[in-house]
Amino acid sequence: FTWVQERELLSFPEAVQYLAERSGIAVSTSSGRGGSSVQKAPIIDPRVEVLRRVCKEAQQIFTSALAMPVGKAAFDYLRQRGLSRRVIESMGIGFAPFDSLNHHACKDQSLLTDAGLLMGQRFLFANRIIIPIRDEQGRVIGFAGRRLPGDEKGGKYINPPATLLYEKNKVLFGLDRARRALRAGKPLILVEGPLDAIALEQFGIEGAVASSGTAFTADQAALMARRSREISPILLFDGDRAGQEAVAKAAEHLLHHGLNPLVLTLAQGDDPDSWVRRVGEEEAKDALASARPFLDVIIDRLKTMPAGTIDQDAAREALAQQWFGALPAGTLANAFAQAASQVLGRQVSAPKQTRRRQRPAQETSSDEPPMPSMDAMRPDHLDVPEVMRQLARQDAVAGAVWNTWQFVVMRRFEHEFRQWGISLPMLPVESQPAVLVEDSKRVVLQAIDQMMRHQAAQVLGYHHGPISAWRPALGLCKKVADDALEVVERIEQGDLP
Repeated sequence: FTWVQERELLSFPEAVQYLAERSGIAVSTSSGRGGSSVQKAPIIDPRVEVLRRVCKEAQQIFTSALAMPVGKAAFDYLRQRGLSRRVIESMGIGFAPFDSLNHHACKDQSLLTDAGLLMGQRFLFANRIIIPIRDEQGRVIGFAGRRLPGDEKGGKYINPPATLLYEKNKVLFGLDRARRALRAGKPLILVEGPLDAIALEQFGIEGAVASSGTAFTADQAALMARRSREISPILLFDGDRAGQEAVAKAAEHLLHHGLNPLVLTLAQGDDPDSWVRRVGEEEAKDALASARPFLDVIIDRLKTMPAGTIDQDAAREALAQQWFGALPAGTLANAFAQAASQVLGRQVSAPKQTRRRQRPAQETSSDEPPMPSMDAMRPDHLDVPEVMRQLARQDAVAGAVWNTWQFVVMRRFEHEFRQWGISLPMLPVESQPAVLVEDSKRVVLQAIDQMMRHQAAQVLGYHHGPISAWRPALGLCKKVADDALEVVERIEQGDLP
């Protein structure tokens, strides 16, 4: 088991499952009572091995077709893209003629459908270049198809549908080939698509992986975290705005797992494929070696953001809070909080552990929103109320009013809030406060009231002793809620309290 763990980069339970699948053995687990054992059903659905054989034979048909006259246009295009014959063959890239499935030994349409090759009576990948998608053990579990140049039918890419073998949220293209890089202590390099990963391998850069048919997901981040073994992965996405937004989302998923990914930002208009072809292998490797930790990039951004006005300071604090909130408690969170606090000139509060205690349920009037659960009130779960977040997505001005209200209140009662462990979250919006429409103002005030109720409940959850000791903090929360209308109206008019 240890040898399999080391060779395949698996945890012990994964190694057990891996060997059980290969041996066709059902796995037994302890029931937890009296040491007895409960026999589980076999791990593998009986159809899985059949579908693997269907995919394997389809792959052989596609690679054979690429080497025949019917695949010449596809092969020429791949060569024009700079792919060597070695990479084409090692990746198993192929071509799917219209009649591909006529040559398949399986004539059962239900099996071909379950393998992701048919949809109804239609062959999904007809007349397309085929890129096989493999699991970590290198077994083909699905196919992605790219249309040929000049063919305008359908989308540019067709990704495999969900099947018993393939769940797009839980698969990383190229992870089977990246294991050699991981064993050598090299980082995984996350790119946006399979062709980017193939281009990096073409230039001798190992470890490239990509999501396929979906944005990078939390499950894929967990997969990378298990395999990275404390080696920070590198995020290498397109240099345009969409690419940088994708970097932020991928980084957030990885930060949740305690990984501070490295980031290499490409020039506007570059993608990993075009970039590596332009700069070449040596310069690309040097650039990747100099990639910077994502949180260092955020600290640098905080340093360069304008400061001095309430709105500018609020924007800086919102950015710091956003990324601090993405970090699990620990060394990484503490280091970021310290660096951000030095830049902002004020402390970025660390999450606190909530000591839960039972209290009798209190009846609330029908016109008041119910108190949230204690779990929902924990500071590491604290967020802007959902109704306010939805409004800010539609009305950025309302989000700016919320942020300015938060900034004013936090500054006005800074000492008292710190004493009672009260904090108010902000929204990631880039706008200036102005006069709100009546419906938006009503929602903002409702969200403020809800937030201060949360904070009052948080005080009750944290502090113990006679109620006289809590009364000042509860009175503070009530005062902030009661004054909200006046404060918001002054913010609307630019007459900041």
